[in-house]
Amino acid sequence: MLGLGTSLVKGGMAGRQYIKDGLKLYMPYRGDNTTKGVQFVGTGSTSFGGHTSYIDCGTALGTALGDSYDGGLTVSMWIKPNVIDGDDGFFNISSLSNSSGAIYFRVKSDSIDMRTNNSHSVGHAFTDTGAWHHVTGVFDGAKNKNYLYLDGVLVDSDDQADDLDMDGLKTVIGTYYSATYGFVGSMKNVAIWSRVLTPTEIQNVMYKTYAEVSGRLASGLVSWWALDVDYTDYHGDNDGTNVGSTLDTDLYGGDTPVKPRAIDNAPTVQADAIGSGSALFDADTEYISLGATSNFFTAAQTRTVSCWVKLNDASASNDYFFYFGNLSGTRTGFGMGIKAGDVDLNFHDATDDTATNTTRASMLNTWTHICATYDGSTTVKIYVNGVLDTTIATGGALATDQSATAIIGGRNTGDPLTLAQEIDANVCQFGVWSAVLTQEQIQSIMEKTYEEFTASEKTNLVSYWALDVDGSDSHGDNDGTLT
Repeated sequence: MLGLGTSLVKGGMAGRQYIKDGLKLYMPYRGDNTTKGVQFVGTGSTSFGGHTSYIDCGTALGTALGDSYDGGLTVSMWIKPNVIDGDDGFFNISSLSNSSGAIYFRVKSDSIDMRTNNSHSVGHAFTDTGAWHHVTGVFDGAKNKNYLYLDGVLVDSDDQADDLDMDGLKTVIGTYYSATYGFVGSMKNVAIWSRVLTPTEIQNVMYKTYAEVSGRLASGLVSWWALDVDYTDYHGDNDGTNVGSTLDTDLYGGDTPVKPRAIDNAPTVQADAIGSGSALFDADTEYISLGATSNFFTAAQTRTVSCWVKLNDASASNDYFFYFGNLSGTRTGFGMGIKAGDVDLNFHDATDDTATNTTRASMLNTWTHICATYDGSTTVKIYVNGVLDTTIATGGALATDQSATAIIGGRNTGDPLTLAQEIDANVCQFGVWSAVLTQEQIQSIMEKTYEEFTASEKTNLVSYWALDVDGSDSHGDNDGTLT
């Protein structure tokens, strides 16, 4: 049965489920980093003392969004409450004269929440004072949903059927409304996007300054207030006017969030999450059916198959994390799995199958990127973590069965589908391209989610399953069926 997890899989947990832990990719800096010290998210913050201190960013943003906004809106910020005594608002697009607001955030006596149109609320238990936390609220007009993320993790969601009415409302940082409710604490890196950020993007933006936001993450960005030097909108035209707040620049006094020590003190760059989770298969009867293989392989088609895998069983032998084809009668298809700890590729030609192992000793409990390419005639290559590992001269063109079922999580040994050799592993970011990707292209896509692919990287893409929320195909029409 499919479930949702919020932490790493514990020993003894059975069943396939989506694990909401983003795969992390660490890439080394060039040069010596042995003297690298503690790093901070920016150089300071702004402190607020209650309802008499706030940043007034004017009505232009609300007016531009209008009175029937039905798109996507994401608001992201760091906060450090010093006092939580009830209805302490820290960001809003609303009226300062009454409680009518299009969107606002507040910390209450025992929780944190985001409300839209003063009626739809998403919230989570929260009592932590004196510590920095990252807060993101998302309004998804297409799905009629609100989402609340705390420290990069989705903590609540709820229906929101109304369009947002923001025409003429002020954008205000540091208070709620009127002269009654105000935030006591510090804030920095307040940002607004006119679209829905993906879970991966929310995790990625947490430890970035405005100067580090680029590419896909900058798409749809409307405004960014760093609040560490002044109250300027770094990205838009909605500069803030200070009313009683104070700029703080003492890094070691806690005025700025600290990047996690595991990230900033290691000889690595900051880890960006590659997806917000993965599909867990427990070597039992769980698999994801992708339907007939006609959309994926024919004998003369060039192909690239790419995915991330984390093996959970050291004794895995002939266990497959994907297979296109079947083993009934004349063997057909193309599959990849684990054999005695090594990557095992099965390529079935017109007469027999050709299998090869890489020299990689183990993938146990380690995220490994696996990619295979087929040139449509004579050559198959395996790449491990973006590096060419093995080249295979095939015995003939790929033998295919257009009616056979493609699956993730095991191997098909019959038609209709007969599951065998199931994997005990996590799998995510699974893609099929109708071209032979180069090593450079493979190294580029392995660091990205579907949303972050360039136009050229999507040109020959057939299907892509992130497997971090469900089995849907982000690019094609081959949605996976969870079994």
